[in-house]
Amino acid sequence: MVSPGGVIAHRVPAQYQTVMVPQTVMVSPEGVQYQQIPAQYGVRNRVEMVSPGLQLRGSGRAALQHVWLVDSRLADLRLADSRLVS
Repeated sequence: MVSPGGVIAHRVPAQYQTVMVPQTVMVSPEGVQYQQIPAQYGVRNRVEMVSPGLQLRGSGRAALQHVWLVDSRLADLRLADSRLVS
């Protein structure tokens, strides 16, 4: 929360009006008007780590690429198989 809400009181003076030259009458009495101020909220950016990043060097990277390639081929085979069954 950036700032909490609050209430501001504004004083309103009495209103007078001249009816005849020697006589002035009160049209509305003195009063108070209240202004409500809502709370102000800030926005925060946040980053959530889903899984730690992998740093592969040399043969580890090639092995991961091979696993990805095999997995994608299996997915293609499953897709082709599901089309044949349907």
